[in-house]
Amino acid sequence: MTAMTTLALGSGAAVAVFAIVNAILLRPLPYRDPSRVVLVWAAPPDGSRTWLSLPELDDLRRDSRTFEGLAGLTDLRLNLTGDGPPEEVQVVAASASLFTLLGVDASIGRTLDAADDTGLVVSARSF
Repeated sequence: MTAMTTLALGSGAAVAVFAIVNAILLRPLPYRDPSRVVLVWAAPPDGSRTWLSLPELDDLRRDSRTFEGLAGLTDLRLNLTGDGPPEEVQVVAASASLFTLLGVDASIGRTLDAADDTGLVVSARSF
């Protein structure tokens, strides 16, 4: 009986580990041509990495002959207010072209469009 319990627990653990490895490492990324996706950083003189600014992204989009398309994204920390004390939330802001470049659609609602990029710039300037 002990041997069967040990065998069952060992098999269950092996299946669980495989499921995690399969989900994280073995399955292809859920967007079109993942091997062609790159992340471009700005590199200040101190050698650190930082997101590209909107003007840098526009320059790269205009001048680059290497990239098929470009999209911008950045992480932000904002304060959510309402009933009770403010709570910090971490969000990601992305340009409208991101979803098209990745070849993904929204499962509910819609993806971003060029008008949303204009709203993002106006909102970002008000921070």
